[in-house]
Amino acid sequence: MPFPFLYLDTSFYFLSGIVAFLVSFYAFRYTRLIENSALRFLSIGFTVLGVGLLAEAFIDTLSFFIPSTSSYLLLHRLIIREAAATYSFLQVLAYFVILMGYLLSRRGPASAASSNGSMNRPPTIGFLASATSVVLASRLGELGVLIALAREIIIISSALSMAFLVAIIYLDSTGYLKHRNKQAILVLVGFVLILASQAISFSLGIVAARALGFSEILDFIGTAVQFAAFLSLLLFLIWRGKIGSTGKSAQ
Repeated sequence: MPFPFLYLDTSFYFLSGIVAFLVSFYAFRYTRLIENSALRFLSIGFTVLGVGLLAEAFIDTLSFFIPSTSSYLLLHRLIIREAAATYSFLQVLAYFVILMGYLLSRRGPASAASSNGSMNRPPTIGFLASATSVVLASRLGELGVLIALAREIIIISSALSMAFLVAIIYLDSTGYLKHRNKQAILVLVGFVLILASQAISFSLGIVAARALGFSEILDFIGTAVQFAAFLSLLLFLIWRGKIGSTGKSAQ
């Protein structure tokens, strides 16, 4: 196996995908206790993240069966990079949806309800764009060009995700300073860690072509940080869900 860290990365992708679905489930469950557009859109966004992570874990697992000889080395790298590029693109969609949920929660439930139909479109558009890029990329013919294309997608997607996450963190921090909810610090920490993971992915896209061994270490650190971020958000939702259900039953 030419990339020893990929075994650990794939494990983190799988575990992070499961945690992402749990975050989506608990966020949706919590909306049954209180009407909150931010939680509703958080549930949608993390469903997209969960699908992307489990798909990447599955593709990476399949790539392990490719022989590690020199003739298959570029093909192996191509599969890994294309999977990472697809997930990076899905991350842009997910964090955009989450940001829209934060913005709509500031405007009130009426505006959130009026935009539910339009928010169903980005995942469809995203999958169509992803499929189109795969078709166009397949016509380029050379593996080296495809790997470079995947690296560019990762860099651009990471930059867009970081922009959305900075806005989310700003909105979350203003809400935390206003209400001083100690539990909400877990949400802020979670999104800060996700931003750090995206910064690592951005750096990974830049150094991948220059230092393969160093890029493996960066990829491993980024997936570990992302896993910790998702856990922080999951702990908050479980904690708040218990408190909310207790308060509701006491009424």
